[in-house]
Amino acid sequence: MSAQNAALKLNGIFLGFINSFERFTDLSVDDRIFAEILPESGNHYPVACVLDENFFQNPPDFCDVTNFEGGSIVRFTSFPARTRELKVLRQQRFDDLLFTLYSDGELKLSVDGKENFTQTALPAEFADCEFARHTLRGHHFISVGAPTDRDTELLLFSETGEKVFANRVRAFSFSDTLHTTIAYADPARHTAETDWHWDGARFSMQKYSVSAQKEFVPENTPPALIPILFFHEILVCGEPERYLCEELKPRVHELSDYLGRFVGVAAPPELFTLRHPDTIAAGLVYPKAANRFELRFFATPLQPQTNRITNLTPI
Repeated sequence: MSAQNAALKLNGIFLGFINSFERFTDLSVDDRIFAEILPESGNHYPVACVLDENFFQNPPDFCDVTNFEGGSIVRFTSFPARTRELKVLRQQRFDDLLFTLYSDGELKLSVDGKENFTQTALPAEFADCEFARHTLRGHHFISVGAPTDRDTELLLFSETGEKVFANRVRAFSFSDTLHTTIAYADPARHTAETDWHWDGARFSMQKYSVSAQKEFVPENTPPALIPILFFHEILVCGEPERYLCEELKPRVHELSDYLGRFVGVAAPPELFTLRHPDTIAAGLVYPKAANRFELRFFATPLQPQTNRITNLTPI
């Protein structure tokens, strides 16, 4: 997979184009295949790597690797820019802090103050970002917001220039707390209302409530979708018990400890489906390093007619 349309070459042989859709190929790490990924855009250089054991355990910065039993999912996330010309896009001063948005082939934000100097690499949507000052119980903050579709990538900096908040939000406002609305990208389109308390050094979540924008009735939902919906409810702290059979509902509080800290839910990839064609399951994504993840699968047998989950079994 690739964040940009790109050509894929393995050991010098052109195999086709890759993008955000999954492609499957059978490789062995013992073969140490040399991979080249050439972005369709002429504005970026290609990247290359050797697909060996070290690659899958210590992936380079330009890709994310998600390992699971019998396979891996590789997503190439960035490509070096060909143009390295320094260009200042926006500059604004707030008291002692100077905010500079610039490009040197990559988009970056520098915050220069008396006590701190920080530099942050930004995704492309921040090219049209907006700076604004806010006050929270006598403390001043500078927001850097990049509207993307209906959401905003929000960064907050303290009055000393330290980055103290970063999240993708639907909306935000300041009163006695920082209030944010977070829209999750899950089938039920959950939305969370959150209040963040500032203690003088950091923000901590004080209040959290979540609701689903789309309701699913288990009896009328395709069985393969049930585990995806169920695990998303756990991830967003929603109501997972609505997908459990009556015998399991009293044990819903045990789920967090049993499953551990996962950060995403995924439909089983093609390789899993080939090996377990009749298994209803979902994959949970666990972080292992900066850009390395582990995908663990859990089977969720369903009760006939009700489509409620009767067990959780790791595969």
